[in-house]
Amino acid sequence: TLQSFTAARQGANVRVKWVTLTEIDTWSFMVYRAEGKHLGDLPANAQPIMTQALLAEGRGGAGHTYE
Repeated sequence: TLQSFTAARQGANVRVKWVTLTEIDTWSFMVYRAEGKHLGDLPANAQPIMTQALLAEGRGGAGHTYE
């Protein structure tokens, strides 16, 4: 369950932060960038902004904060 998701410009970069309340059967996260607003499936023009997946840290159904 996602509690919050923010993206804030910091100079030439963007700082992405999200907080989960619960993580059930979650192995990892990948963050993608795409133009416009999208709901549902990943858009065809989405580009990953990470070189590798970020392993999930929520244990036993707990949540975690990621940046």
